Amino acid sequence: MEKYNTLLNKKISLCFNNDVINSYKITAIRQTDKFMVGLEGSGRIFNCDVDWENKQISGGNKVMDFPESVFNDLINTGYAQNPMTPSMCFKCESMFN
Repeated sequence: MEKYNTLLNKKISLCFNNDVINSYKITAIRQTDKFMVGLEGSGRIFNCDVDWENKQISGGNKVMDFPESVFNDLINTGYAQNPMTPSMCFKCESMFN
């Protein structure tokens, strides 16, 4: 869990076909007792508080769940495929700056 704290307050862009839709910062990470195994992702599920950059876009949930596989990809490469929608991805733009 500690290693995922490096994602706190980093700018993460949500992209669709490589175009940025919106960006957010994770402000809190909570470990859950849920796990995901399958095509959608893998590992423990983390529940996060999210602060969206563009708050005028509808559907910007303030709390989101992420599988451990997405967090690992963001930490290791700064990029993670959205496990639920292949045309969507997450880019952590400030991870290696």
